[in-house]
Amino acid sequence: MITAHAPATGKAAIVLAMELFGIAASIPGSFVLIALYRLILLKLVSRFRWVTTLLRPASYVVLGLLAVELALLVTFGAIHSRALLGPVFFTGHTVVFFLGTPALANVVLLRKPAKPAPKWYIVSSLCTVLAFFLVLLEYHVSEQLFGIDGIGGPYS
Repeated sequence: MITAHAPATGKAAIVLAMELFGIAASIPGSFVLIALYRLILLKLVSRFRWVTTLLRPASYVVLGLLAVELALLVTFGAIHSRALLGPVFFTGHTVVFFLGTPALANVVLLRKPAKPAPKWYIVSSLCTVLAFFLVLLEYHVSEQLFGIDGIGGPYS
């Protein structure tokens, strides 16, 4: 009996270690990528002023969607929010997951009236905190809806 459970436990430990590695790697990865994004965005905006006109309102929409998602999750939870909104809930969640961090960087960097951009480490730190929160939120919502490893959830 004990040997029958040992491989399953070993596999679970490997999967857990890989998930923890992925979460831990997202922190420095996000920090570096946001610093690079800041550099590219500032170069792009210095050449094409109209980019600010497009990105700032879109970023507010994405951050607004994040606020709506958090309100839904706090009020109803992931399963009931998905039941209320249908597949649109998870689609919106995925959009917020991928665009939330750049949206925050856009709001911080593309201020009106134009002021000097904050230092790279300030922008990267703020956005890394949000990125880490979004990764944890993604795990929570996905596991609630689809179960651990996509098995056993109400929508798996």
